[in-house]
Amino acid sequence: EFRRYSRLRGTSVLATRLYLDRPAYTTYTANACWGFDDGVGMTAFDIRALHAPALDHEPGGVIEVDYYHANSLLCMSDQQIVAKAKADLDAMYGEPLSSATVLDAAVVRLPNAVNWYSPGSYKNMPECVSAAIPNAYFVGDLVRTRHGSWSQEKAYVTGIEAANLIRGRPREEGVLPLAADESHVAAGRTALRAFQTALGRGDPARAPSIASFFGERPTCQGGSSGGRPISNERMCACMPSQVACMSVRAGVSQMRAWVCTWSAFLSGVDTSNGPLLWLQ
Repeated sequence: EFRRYSRLRGTSVLATRLYLDRPAYTTYTANACWGFDDGVGMTAFDIRALHAPALDHEPGGVIEVDYYHANSLLCMSDQQIVAKAKADLDAMYGEPLSSATVLDAAVVRLPNAVNWYSPGSYKNMPECVSAAIPNAYFVGDLVRTRHGSWSQEKAYVTGIEAANLIRGRPREEGVLPLAADESHVAAGRTALRAFQTALGRGDPARAPSIASFFGERPTCQGGSSGGRPISNERMCACMPSQVACMSVRAGVSQMRAWVCTWSAFLSGVDTSNGPLLWLQ
C-alpha cells in the first residue's frame, strides 16, 4: 500500500508576497495568468482586497504572486525573485502599481509541494483509512473522496471525514455537499460513461483509456518481445499470440495511436490486465 504512493508526483511552487508603499490594485482578487516563463503559470492575489474591509484603513498595499510548476525559478535568489515578481506585475497592470515601491517581501520556495495529477494516478491515491494499518488515516488533497472538492477545500473535507471515522460517526457528517453538476458537465459525464461501457462490452473498466499511453515503463507484455522496452521510434501493439512492431517516426500523431488501440481492442484483445499500446 505505501509503496504505491511513491508513484505519485508533485510540482514546485514559488510564493512571493510584496509589501508596497501605496495601495495597488489588481483586476480581480485572484488573477490567473501565464506567458512570462516557459511552462510556468502564476496567480496574483490582492491581499488587501481579499480581507476587505478589515484592512481598508491600513496604508500601502500587499500583492502576492504564486508561481506554479516553478522548478526553473527556485534557484534564483530572493532579490531576483522579488524583482521578477514586481516586473511581471508592472507589465500586466501598469500604473499605479508600476510606480509603487517594494518596502518588504517574503519568498517561500516549495519544491514538489503540490500534487501533480496525471492519467492513471487515481489508482495510486490512498483511501481515507489505511488498508495496512487499521488505526492510520490519510487526509489531504491526494486522498480519494466522493465529495468532489479539490485543493485546500478537499484537504479540509478529508480532515472532517477522517475525524468522523475516528469518532465512529458517518463519514459525511458535517460536510456540505457540492452543488450538482451543470447540465453540460452532467451530459458530458453521461456520454463518456456510455462510450466507455460500450467499448468495454458492458464493463467500462475494460475500455482502453488515455492512461494506457503514459505507462511508467513502455514495454511489450507477452509475445515474442519477452517484455523488452520499446525503442524511442517504435510503436508496439501487443497481441495474445504475437507482438507486431512497426517502425514509425517519433512524431507520429496520437490519433494514429488511438486508431490502432481501438482496432486491436475491438478485434477481441483483452486489455483489462494492462495497457494495450504504448507510444513513447
